[in-house]
Amino acid sequence: MSLLHRLTFSVLLSLAIGCSPVGGVLPDADAGGVTTTPDAGQQPLLELGTGTQSFAPLTDGQTVTIIAGPQGGFHVWAAARTRAPLDPMLLKLTVKVKLAGAELSSTDYKVNLVKNGAYSEWYAMTALVPDPATVRGKSTVIELVATDAAGRTASDSRTVIPSGP
Repeated sequence: MSLLHRLTFSVLLSLAIGCSPVGGVLPDADAGGVTTTPDAGQQPLLELGTGTQSFAPLTDGQTVTIIAGPQGGFHVWAAARTRAPLDPMLLKLTVKVKLAGAELSSTDYKVNLVKNGAYSEWYAMTALVPDPATVRGKSTVIELVATDAAGRTASDSRTVIPSGP
């Protein structure tokens, strides 16, 4: 019996006996079934971080540096960490910068993430900051949305305090 069939059977059996399936269940657009995370949803499928050469966790309230880019624009470094069941191949990542609920920028990436232990990662993404004076010193949300080739999605966000130029 395939893994998908076993998972589907397990979920149907749980529903039949009046229990809900173990957490971490996501719809699988291609198979029409469900996909369960290996740890029953205890760890996030997607984590927003920062870093230019490796993934570094990002925490709410953390100060991040606004970088003056070589072409005249400004950004904050962003990074992504994913794990199964998100497929790290041809993953679409969208990095958004928001202030007081208003979206200031949105940047899309289509990448093949790099395997790092139990995770797949991508770093050195730019979260564009159109006008540094607008966000400098203010609670600003950076949001990361991932969509894999099967249509599975996950998102993560952090409220950070930009500083710098």
